[in-house]
This record gives sequence, C-alpha cells and structure tokens, in this order.
Amino acid sequence: MPWFEIPAATLVKEGEHKSFSVRNEKLLVCRVDTKLYAVSNYCPHVGALLTTGDLSQGQITCSFHQWTFDVRTGDCTYPRQGPQLETKATREINGILEVELV
Repeated sequence: MPWFEIPAATLVKEGEHKSFSVRNEKLLVCRVDTKLYAVSNYCPHVGALLTTGDLSQGQITCSFHQWTFDVRTGDCTYPRQGPQLETKATREINGILEVELV
C-alpha cells in the first residue's frame, strides 16, 4: 500500500492533536508518548468531527457525546462496547510523517 507525506504533522506537540486532509481523507494526527498516531477524524458512532475533542492520556473524547477512543489502538474505551475508531499506520522518516492509505 502507498505511503503519503504529512510534513507539518511533525509539528504536533506532545498531548496535542491536529486535523489533516490526505487524498480526500480527513485524519486526526495525535502525539502520545512522543509517537505520532493517525486516525479517522470522524467519530465512528455518530460521525462527529473529533478535532474538537480533548486528547488526554492517549484517549480522544468525542465532544458530541463524550465517548472516548484510544488513538493508539482505535479501541472504544467508553463505553466498552462501542465501535472501533479507524487507525492508520504511520512512520516518521527524516522529520516527516508518512501515513499508509489504501
């Protein structure tokens, strides 16, 4: 599968998140424990943008209904039986973040 650059993503600081559009996909890039993660920017429950949510200890909270998702795994952490958040493989090469897209 092809990899696509998100050069400005490496400017995302620890504990922060920022939205990016790559090949018409809306992604949320989050830095947790010094590593960058990319996930879908849409809540899998109601489709709300996650950009407005809070990121804390690797969990993004949907501001629409307060469900939480682990950006490292995609797991819904509240409630436990919620849908999975779509995650994307990432890698950092020479200060540039790349994300793998289908």
